[in-house]
Amino acid sequence: MSRNHDITHHNVSTLKQTIKRLRAVACDLNCERMNKSNVVGFLGEVLVRQKLEMEGVSVLHKGGQCGYDLELPNGVTIDVKTARPRLLTGTDLYHWGWALKSASKGHISATHFVCVELTDDCEVRGLHVIRAQDVETFPPSAGRYSGVQHTYQTYERYPKLSPTSPWAPVVLGCKSARGDRRAKSLKHGELLKRHLVLPVARKAGDRK
Repeated sequence: MSRNHDITHHNVSTLKQTIKRLRAVACDLNCERMNKSNVVGFLGEVLVRQKLEMEGVSVLHKGGQCGYDLELPNGVTIDVKTARPRLLTGTDLYHWGWALKSASKGHISATHFVCVELTDDCEVRGLHVIRAQDVETFPPSAGRYSGVQHTYQTYERYPKLSPTSPWAPVVLGCKSARGDRRAKSLKHGELLKRHLVLPVARKAGDRK
């Protein structure tokens, strides 16, 4: 047995412990002064990897600077985005937001985004799949996130905002509290792998 195989087997067998440790740090009140974005982001990657492997999919966990986080045998590459609830500015409403593309990021390397919606306790509340080819149809963000060219958001309930609110275009672009039909929001128990396939190239002469 090769050393690489040993490492892979070890990683798979300890994912539950890894998730437990990451959750503990993310929720630790003694760590409130640290920047937890990397911890929460990596937790999301491991959670998505775990779900796919439980569905029988082999996952290569890339990370680093390659432009995406996970790679599947069918050629799909995944950029995992993870969010915990935040108050929507000027309201008492909690929302979750994911920056799909910012002004500082030109090329999108992944074929798909998986947006992980976490509770305050870092339990999975929802998973949303967005094809990279659809990203530019999503609205820009607002407020201090105005540098985000395309965002996806969900809400604890559909917000009613003043038309003059800077967040109004973002909310209207999402259609409902559960987000937007351009994103596939998984139902409880639904297989994630079903929505992670490469688009079929259209042949010359095919009808639109």
